[in-house]
Amino acid sequence: MKGQISMPSDDKERSQRARIAALSRVAQEPSGTAMTEKARSRFWQSFYDQTDAELPEAERVRQADAARRLHMTRLSHKAALARRRLAAAQTAAVEAEAEAIAASGDAV
Repeated sequence: MKGQISMPSDDKERSQRARIAALSRVAQEPSGTAMTEKARSRFWQSFYDQTDAELPEAERVRQADAARRLHMTRLSHKAALARRRLAAAQTAAVEAEAEAIAASGDAV
């Protein structure tokens, strides 16, 4: 069956196919920036669309830029909190394991 692609049989094969697809796309673009220009433009446009259409253009652009920076700052803050919670959970797990080991040593 010409042209039919079977599902990857394992993780390594799936990874290789994904790499081939990604490199094929990159090879057709003049740069990584050009490759993502449409997505980045549409992302910024989503913030611009939220501004008041009656404002002067320069003010709309300023507000859109500020809204984008606010969005990115919130994402960064959320990621930092998640990393902090993960670190605390890992510390608690290590301490609990150490306590369990110490308790089992006392019983022996």
